[in-house]
Amino acid sequence: MSDDRKKNFAIFRYRRPNKYSLESLKKDEFWLSRPDKFNDSSDSTFYIDFEVISKKICEYIYETEEARNISTRARKDIREMAKRQFGNLNDDLKRNIGVACFSEEMNNQSMWASYAEDSKGFVIEYSYLDIVSFLDSFGGEFDGGLCTNHFGKEKN
Repeated sequence: MSDDRKKNFAIFRYRRPNKYSLESLKKDEFWLSRPDKFNDSSDSTFYIDFEVISKKICEYIYETEEARNISTRARKDIREMAKRQFGNLNDDLKRNIGVACFSEEMNNQSMWASYAEDSKGFVIEYSYLDIVSFLDSFGGEFDGGLCTNHFGKEKN
C-alpha cells in the first residue's frame, strides 16, 4: 500500500448493540479475542511445514552440501524432533495472541448482518495509520484482551 493511500485509509469494525460494545466505544477501547475461544477451531491456525523445517535444520547442522546426502532415517528423525519442538506452537499462539477483525468496507451487508446484529448495531471507523502505530509502539495497554489507546486524542 502506498504511503499516500495509508494516510487516508480507514478500516472499520462492526459491533453488536450491547453494553460491552457501547462501553468500549465510550472509553475508546477495543477487545482482542483469543483464537482458542473461536467457534471455528481452524481459524487463526498456522500451517507448519515440518518437511521444510527439517530440511533447514539439516542444512544448518550439516552445511548445504552434506545435507543432501543425509540419510532418509536421519531426516525423518529430525522431522519428528521438529514436530515435538513446534507441534504445540499453534495451540500456544492461539492461547497467547489477541485478534481483532476489521473491514475495509463500511457498508457491507454481510458484515452488518453477521457482526452488527442484522444492522441493529454500529460500525466504528479507525485510521489505518493509528492502528499500525499503536501496534508498532505497543503504546496502548493490554489487559487480557482489552486494548486501550485514545486514537486521535491527546493522551493526558
